[in-house]
Amino acid sequence: MPDRARRRGDPGAWLAPGSELDPALVARASRLTAVSMDMTGGYAASVRQHAPQATIVIDNYHVVQLATKALDEVRREHWNELRRAGETAAAKQFKHDRWALLKNPDDLTDPQADTLAAIRASGGKVARSWAMKEMVRAIFAPGLTVEAVSELLDRLLARLSRCRLAPFIRLGRTIRKHRDGILAARRLKLSNARAEAINNKVKLIVRRAYGFHSAHAALASFTSPAGQSLSHSHTNTRSRDLTYDHARRAGFPVARGTALAGAIRCGRARAGAA
Repeated sequence: MPDRARRRGDPGAWLAPGSELDPALVARASRLTAVSMDMTGGYAASVRQHAPQATIVIDNYHVVQLATKALDEVRREHWNELRRAGETAAAKQFKHDRWALLKNPDDLTDPQADTLAAIRASGGKVARSWAMKEMVRAIFAPGLTVEAVSELLDRLLARLSRCRLAPFIRLGRTIRKHRDGILAARRLKLSNARAEAINNKVKLIVRRAYGFHSAHAALASFTSPAGQSLSHSHTNTRSRDLTYDHARRAGFPVARGTALAGAIRCGRARAGAA
């Protein structure tokens, strides 16, 4: 991918070995006061290098996401145990019921809520894992003070450290490592929610972009005609298909009869958008 970006001459997509960042980017980085991110190490390392004055903020959503993944690991382990024990029917039903565990309780259907109640009543490591996942979610409930979140984190970390479930022990170590960033998110009220929502919409548009002869056609649909952000484009009720003639006038290199001729919903995408 870097080689391809370099051949395209895409600025910012390729940084040759030994070269330096654009001074304008360095100047902008020096004005940052806080950066919200997930717990991937590369992001924090980059901030420490290029914006050491900025506070590293760990987005709450990604902490809950890690807890859900830990629960799913325990769920899969239990499912495999049922299969190895020859309980095929029970394993099949347990796999079918996985969303009762993985979805937020408020989003469960009535049958899923009944299934979850039965799992919790039966006890065992799956029920304990679900309870710990919900403890993580409770930390980020609205209205809690930084002090309250700090106390809840201490209780959570104590329980995770002695739970004897490897995925949750690893989760506890990760949360402990990023404790300051998690508290900073509550103190500074920062979140990646808007960026994550826009990113999901971009992914959806890209998935619909099969048949395009260049990326410009897909990029045109990321912006509404007034230059509004993608988060507002779905509210435009006057959106229409970008036809072959519109595409040609916009400068998109496409042939008549391609998917672009009637497939792009771009909310009256303005010509020249890239």
